[in-house]
Amino acid sequence: MNLRFNKTRGALFAAIFITLSAWLAYSAEAGFFDKEEVKGTVIDTDTDLPIEGAYVMVIYRDSGGTFLGHSSSWCVKTKGMYTGKDGKFHFPLESKNPFVNAIKPDYYLSVSKHPVVLEPYGGGQRVAPDPNIYLKRQDPTKFNFRLGDMECERPKYREDVLANIEYLKIAVAEMVKYGDDKRGIDNARSRIQRLERLPEKGASELK
Repeated sequence: MNLRFNKTRGALFAAIFITLSAWLAYSAEAGFFDKEEVKGTVIDTDTDLPIEGAYVMVIYRDSGGTFLGHSSSWCVKTKGMYTGKDGKFHFPLESKNPFVNAIKPDYYLSVSKHPVVLEPYGGGQRVAPDPNIYLKRQDPTKFNFRLGDMECERPKYREDVLANIEYLKIAVAEMVKYGDDKRGIDNARSRIQRLERLPEKGASELK
């Protein structure tokens, strides 16, 4: 979800639609990764080199039907790691359709400049999106707020969203550094507080 605040209901619906569309475009979808791992590389679009020190968060999802008969999905768990010199990330494949986002100070999420390719699949072919994540350096005079942040909607325990909390804190620091509006920053901080109030495993869940 976009961290920025929207003043009208119409703008909110439009922003949600645009944000989800953009998020899907900029995030790597694990359905095309290795059968046992979510893995890839965080790459600088300007240099084509791997990025060290990027924080990568995998978002594990659950899904179900709705009263309209359409399926929906939501985040139930996150995991995170910082990349090394090789820029690589890897996580266990714990759900069917996880997504991966990456963040690093002074960068924003960029569309992959590498074309999608076709790969053999079941006697035919399927589209195989690039599993890597691309970040672009910020222009200090024109900050881009495309940070790829997302709040985990339905986690049960605090340990399931430690990565989400870390990711959001980095995003907030960037918003403060580059002068985002106070409402957007406060909104992001309230999301962090909600996640931090979740119970630990074994403790009673909050009502």
